[in-house]
Amino acid sequence: MLASVVDQLAELDDDALTERFRTVELELRRLIAEQAAIIAAGERRNIAAVDNHHSMKGWIKANANWSNRRAAQARKLATTIAALPEVGEALFAGLIGVDQADQLAEVATNRRVADQLPGSIDLLLEQAEQLSFEDARTCLRRWETLADIDGAYRDRELSHRQRTATVIELDGSLFAQATGGTAEVAAELQAIFNNPVEAEFRTDVAER
Repeated sequence: MLASVVDQLAELDDDALTERFRTVELELRRLIAEQAAIIAAGERRNIAAVDNHHSMKGWIKANANWSNRRAAQARKLATTIAALPEVGEALFAGLIGVDQADQLAEVATNRRVADQLPGSIDLLLEQAEQLSFEDARTCLRRWETLADIDGAYRDRELSHRQRTATVIELDGSLFAQATGGTAEVAAELQAIFNNPVEAEFRTDVAER
C-alpha cells in the first residue's frame, strides 16, 4: 500500500511535493492534539482503573505499545491542554507544531511556575507560532527562569542542607564519598583534590 503512495509522490513536481508535506504535517498536528484530548478525557474518567491498569501510563502503553518516555510526554501534553485549552486549540489548528506544544507542556508541568503560565500563554503561543523553534524555546526558557526566580536558590539550599560525606578505611584502603553542597564548595574541594593529582602526574612523568 505504501508502495503505491511512493509511486504517486514520485510523479509530483517539487511544489506539489512540498505542499503534500505541509498537508501531512498539519494533519499530524491535528491528530496529536486529538490524541492528547483523548488521553485527558481518559484521565478524567479514570479509564486506567476501569481497564485494569495500574496507571494512565500503563493504559497508554498497553494500547499503543509506546516507550515510557513517549507515554510520559503524551501525558504531559494531555495535562497541559486540559489546563490550558489554548495550547490544544493552537496545535489542533496547526498554528504550532508538536515540538512547540511539547516544550510548552514541559513548562506547564513545572509546579513552581504552572500557576503563572495562564497570564502569559497568549504571548508564548504567539512566539511559538511566529519564531523559529530554537528562538521560541529560548524565549520560553527565559520566561520559565524569570517566573521561577527563586527556584535555583531553593535547589541550591536544599542540596546544601542534604550534603553528606563519608571517609572510612576499607580493607586497608581509603574510601571517600561526598554528595550535595554548593557549587562554591564543589569548586573548592575539586581544587584541593586536583592539586595532589597533578603532583602525582608530574612525578610519574619525571620518572618515565
